[in-house]
Formats: sequence, structure tokens, C-alpha cells
Amino acid sequence: TCVLPKRPPSWYCQAIEGSYHGLQGCLEAQGTQVRVTSSCNASLSAQRWKWVSRNRLFNLGAMQCLGTGWPGTNTTASLGMYECDREALSLRWHCRTLGDQLSLLLGGRTSNASKPGTFERGDQTRSGQWRIYGSEEDLCARPYYEVYTIQGNSHGKPCTIPFKYDNQWFHGCTSTGREDGHLWCATTQDYGKDERWGFCPIKSNDCETFWDKDQLTDSCYQFNFQSTLSWREAWASCEQQGADLLSITEIHEQTYINGLLTGYSSTLWIGLNDLDTSGGWQWSDNSPLKYLNWESDQPDNPSEENCGVIRTESSGGWQNRDCSIALPYVCKKKPNATAESTPPDRWANVKVECEPSWQPFQGHCYRLQAEKRSWQESKKACLRGGGDLLSIHSMAELEFITKQIKQEVEELWIGLNDLKLQMNFEWSDGSLVSFTHWHPFEPNNFRDSLEDCVTIWGPEGRWNDSPCNQSLPSICKKAGQLSQGAAEEDHGCRKGWTWHSPSCYWLGEDQVTYSEARRLCTDHGSQLVTITNRFEQAFVSSLIYNWEGEYFWTALQDLNGTGSFRWLSGDEVMYTHWNRDQPGYRRGGCVALATGSAMGLWEVKSCTLFRARYICRQSLGTPVTPELPGPDPTPSLTDSCPQGWASDPKLRHCYKVFSSARQQDKKSWIQAQGACQELGAQLLSLASYEEEHFVANMLNKIFGESEPEIHEQHWFWIGLNRRDPREGQSWHWSDGLGFSYHNFDRSRHDDDDIRGCAVLDLASLQWVVMQCETQLDWICKIPREGLDTTHTAAKGSSGVGDPRERPLSLAAFFPMSARQVRPPAHRLSTLAQIQGSSPERIELAGIGHCS
Repeated sequence: TCVLPKRPPSWYCQAIEGSYHGLQGCLEAQGTQVRVTSSCNASLSAQRWKWVSRNRLFNLGAMQCLGTGWPGTNTTASLGMYECDREALSLRWHCRTLGDQLSLLLGGRTSNASKPGTFERGDQTRSGQWRIYGSEEDLCARPYYEVYTIQGNSHGKPCTIPFKYDNQWFHGCTSTGREDGHLWCATTQDYGKDERWGFCPIKSNDCETFWDKDQLTDSCYQFNFQSTLSWREAWASCEQQGADLLSITEIHEQTYINGLLTGYSSTLWIGLNDLDTSGGWQWSDNSPLKYLNWESDQPDNPSEENCGVIRTESSGGWQNRDCSIALPYVCKKKPNATAESTPPDRWANVKVECEPSWQPFQGHCYRLQAEKRSWQESKKACLRGGGDLLSIHSMAELEFITKQIKQEVEELWIGLNDLKLQMNFEWSDGSLVSFTHWHPFEPNNFRDSLEDCVTIWGPEGRWNDSPCNQSLPSICKKAGQLSQGAAEEDHGCRKGWTWHSPSCYWLGEDQVTYSEARRLCTDHGSQLVTITNRFEQAFVSSLIYNWEGEYFWTALQDLNGTGSFRWLSGDEVMYTHWNRDQPGYRRGGCVALATGSAMGLWEVKSCTLFRARYICRQSLGTPVTPELPGPDPTPSLTDSCPQGWASDPKLRHCYKVFSSARQQDKKSWIQAQGACQELGAQLLSLASYEEEHFVANMLNKIFGESEPEIHEQHWFWIGLNRRDPREGQSWHWSDGLGFSYHNFDRSRHDDDDIRGCAVLDLASLQWVVMQCETQLDWICKIPREGLDTTHTAAKGSSGVGDPRERPLSLAAFFPMSARQVRPPAHRLSTLAQIQGSSPERIELAGIGHCS
């Protein structure tokens, strides 16, 4: 069979189905010819196709690639099957335009008209009428992804598919020619000519081949010293083996790794990264960041060097580096855990009895200590009350703390600390550190001030290491007394429904269409579920955790086929959690939650043909405490734009283009994001067609409405990115806006899997996926009242600025502001204590990140 188990989607084969005047037919290779036959049979190799490298379409029957030739002087292209090593663009296709091109090029060529069930003549059809046979998936649904090799002699380069070996074409990895049975591939078109190869990544439940196993912890490690990949490529290589880049969570593991590195001289990628623009340093495999082994003066330049390495020269010490450089890497996995999804947080609230002034949650009691004390004095006060400083072990507990206990308190102590061993964080109550939630650029021992104790601050309850002698409020936690019966609290929810403030939730187990799901929820006095923040997402994911392989309808849909998603209530989408390659290229559709390894991720499905289970939500009123805020308060339409910025009366934001003919003035994505933030702005986010239409008109006014060829390869960074590896390749806007409107262009690249940032293409006025380190122009966006009037603005109101502008403000010199968070008071005072520091001197002192 063509669908190989334990392979990435790029290996899947498919039959391609199209329609002519309402008749259905499948694309079939017949010798060197291509036809459309109404006799669809997905088991026939002549009807089985797969995307392969360099945007080519391979047929398993012909063992050739689909292409076009130009017979003689005839101006009409000829569609047929050709050897895949033809170095011609006529073999390359874009999945979004393939349907249109098939309809045009097939013309009158159909099956033999004398046979029953064949077409008399071809006709032109729209791309949307071609799809994968037997499904509603379009031709972009099963793309090709680079497959990175292990060992061999290609330094980790990806397979070239198909490749020729011993005068035979292979459209996937093979064990041919190897006595040990290991799968391999060539990394150039013809192995016989170049002899470049590597082993293929394999997902297995053991550590027998290519892995070293720590018998004490059962963790397995793979050291790819001979490879040279970027951080994202290395991460993808590990992921293709059911593993992840190395995480180090305790001293024993660091010691074990150091032993395996003995005798080598190398710098290798590990999973440590700072790629989440809303959070701090993290491990790509979701391990808690509780142990750190930074070298002296590390991390440095954290606004641009966002990925971690381990170095043999410093006995396993860590540094941060530019993620785009090519280095060896280390993978890590746990055997028998390659296909498991992360267990859900426990959200059910068992009834417990707590003393007055203490609040119950999940078997524990919590109390806010408003009196400001040092960390040690706060801990003593908690101990006198029979508890200890707060420990936090899940998103559920964090949400409770943020909403019910912390509330409006700016910053307070929790029990996490590294007092016993520097940079080895522990909870003061002795519980296991299984969850961390650091602020941007944290933990960092700011200015070498021995920050050994941890605070929680900000609306999302993120954490920051601070000097222990700082005076702050704190939170105490202790075990509660189980109530009689110890039943879960229902808060007024009906039987079978589950409470999560301020609503009751119910799982509909019947598989129904979208309209049927809406009606069934309405019959229960409720609506399909909406999800507005990461806490609600985590809760809903816990509800469907045991439903392996199922989908659940939500209230999100692209009703009018515009590419703009809205909740059925009409509310703006402020949070999204898309699966990989979602929402895709198709317009229209309704959104369902996936399960299994893609637990809780959002996917677009046909509203009328797809059948899924559903989740109903019934609100019981407003919560006792306010919901977490969105990315920003809604700006006013009546405020004006700062000088040099452009807007429209119907838009609440102002816009400015930064463009230069000088290459040295262009910036990478993270540099462009920082440049916007220095102005109090963000990289451009787009919530609707109307907003993008204004931006397009602004660009046309600046650069002229020339033919697309004139503006070819003129790209502008926008805020859309999927840099954070923990989000499952899900797209996000850097300003926190939900990704509810999409306008990606028709192009696709083999390395799209590692392209993590998006640009606006001036030629097509659509979005293109790009390597985040590319140096480009950019567009900033700011609320109408958001710009600091001390900034220097460009003259006029065209919305174009000089990328060399260097406005001076606190935001320009304090890295924390780059992630939309306010520094704690003790850090502001530290800044103020820099003797005689003007803004220029602060910049030279290295505190800021102006560029």
C-alpha cells in the first residue's frame, strides 16, 4: 500500500478527482499520457499520486512526474508524464493552482469516448472542483515535507524524493541494497552519480538504533555530530523520529549528557528556546524549565538570539544563539511514549472545607497575604498558618490563582526558588516542579543580582525570578479537609454537565453535521462552545481527552467563504489554537476540535458533509471576577493618528510602512518586531478583508500600482508567525490577535515546514511563508491613541517611514517591553539607579536592544 505507517503526511498517496459538467472523474496516468476517467479506483497505481520534493506530482503507476511539454512550435502545452530528473519548471506545480491548470491543459483529452462512462470532451473547471478522491480535502491537504536524514554522508540534508538508485526510481525511503534492513534515501536525484545519502527518520518505541539510553531514567538520546542544521530543521528532524530536541531538567541528566559528550569538540542545538513572544525561556518538549546551566554572561542578546546550545568546550554549559545558523544537534525521547498526547490538567473541583479567609480549589486551600514581606518572612507566615508558599502545578491551578486569589494585586511571592542550588528551582513545600510559566526573557538573574526567589505578576500570571529581600504580598497554600461525600461541585449545572466558570459544558456524543449540532445545543438551552483564552482551551481539551480519533464542533465558522472566521455570536476572535497547516487555503467551513496527538487543536471541516460530535456551553451569568483581558483594550475610532501614520475612519488602528533600498536597513522578523515595539507599536496584524484592503491601497499609493512583475520579491514583514515550537506549527499574530482571517498566496516550498514567519507580498498583495531570519522591509500597526508623542515621526501622512529612525523612550531600552509586559517595580528602580545614565548611555550599557 502507498500509505506508509509512521510517516509524515508528505509520504501519503492520493487519487485526484475532478468534475466536468457535474460528472466525476479521476486523474490517471496511461503510459506517457494523462487522462480523466470516470472509473475511479484508488487501489490502481495509475490513479495514485503523491507530492514529492520541489513541488512535483509523482504517479506510482508510471513512476514518473506530471509535467508539460511544448511540442515543436505549437503554442499549446502538452500534459503528460516525464522522467522526474528533468531540470525544468514544467514539472513544478502549486497545489492551489493545479486544479485550474489541469482543467485548462486537459482540454479535450478524456478517456476513450467509445467506452461507456467516459467524457465526450473536457471543459474548464475551477480549482475547487478538484479534490482528493473520496474526501472533501483539496489538493493542498497532503503536502510534501522535507525529511531530514540521520548519519550517512549528507550532514543531515533532507531526502530528495524521488531518487534513482541502481537504475530504479524510489518515491520513498528504501532498504534496498542494505543487509541490515535500515531505511535510507539519497539526498540528490541520482545516487549512482553523487553517492550522497542518509538514514531515514523512524518512529519506534525502542532505543535500539542510533540512540543511547540512560538506564536510570529510561530517556534516550541521539547525538547528531555530523549534521549541520538550523534550530528549526533540527527540531523537525527530532520530531520525525517521535522525539524532540534535548531538554535537561535535573543535575543527573546534565551529568549524564556531559559524559556522552566527553571526547568531542562541538556546539549542539538543544530544545531550549525563547521563541514564544508572550513568554520566557522554555523547552520545546514542554518539560518544565526548572534547571539552568547557562555559561557566565549568558543569555546575551536575548531579543535576537532565541535558541539554546550546549557546548563541550564549557563542560556542557549553555549559550543562546541565532536560530538560523547550522549546527549539530541532540534529540531526546522516552520509549513507548512516541504517540501519546499530553495528559490533561485536572479541572474538577472536589469539595473541601477551608478555614475562614481561605479559598478551596482541587483539594487545597489558598489565602492571599496582603502584608508586604521578604520571601523568607512570607514563607514563615505561611508556615504559621499550617501551609507553605504557593506551588503551582497546572494551567487549571494557575487560572484559579489568577482569577480568584491574585486578582488586582500586581506582583506577589510564590514558593519557587533556587536557594539550595543556584539555577535549580524547587518548590518550598517540597512538591515536584512539573509546570513552569515564565515571563519573557525569564529566568535571567537580572544584572547578576542573585534573583533566587520567584514572583507571579501580570494578567496571565507569568513568573519572574527576583531578589528574595524584596517586600511583596504572597499566597499561601495548604491541604484542605475533604467534605462529607467529597462530591465534585456542580455550581448549578445540570446532571451530566461540567462546570468551568462561568459556564456549564456538555459533550454531545452523536456524530452530526454542523447545523444539527447548533440545533441540538439550542434544544438544551445552550450554544456551541466558544473558546476565548488559553485557560478555556486547556479546560475544553481535558473534556475530550479520552475521545481518541474524534472531532467536536465549536461555534467558529467562515460563514460567507471570505477567509474570515467569526464566532456564531458575532464576537471577534481574540484567541486561536489552529492545527498544523490550518485553516488552510480553502474558504468557507466550520471549525472542529481534533483529539489524539492533535488534542484540542482546531481544524476546518465541511459544514454540510463532515459529521462530528459537539460541545455545548451554557452560561450561568458573569463570573465573580473579571475575565482575563484580550491583547489590548479596543481603541477608539475618534482618536487621531500620530504624524506620519495612516488610517481610515472605519479602522481603530494606524499604519506605517518602513522601506529602504539599502540592504543594511532591512531587518529580520524579530528585529522588525523590535523596531515596531520601540515605537509602542506591533508588526502588522490583519483581522479582516477590509483592514487588508486599506493596507493594500496604502502600499499602492506609496509604491504605485505597477504590473506585478515590477514589485516581484518586494516583501514586508507582518506579525503572523509560528515560531513557538510548543504550539504545534500553529499560526499566531505577534500582538495577540486571534488568527481568524487568512490570505496566503498559492505558492508552496519544500521547506515550508521550517519557515516560521509570514510576509505581505507587494506583487500579489497576499501572504507568503518566509524564513524568519530574512532581511526585509516591514509594516507597523498601533492603536489610534497608542504612540508616545516623544517619538520622532516622519513628515507627512503617507504612512511610510525611514527604517533608520531611532526614537528614544524607555520602551526602546527595556527588553521586557518587547513582549507587552511591564517590568516589576524593583527593575524600574534598578534602571533608575544607573548613575548619570541618559537614554543613550543606557543603550550603550547593553540594557536595550535598539538596532
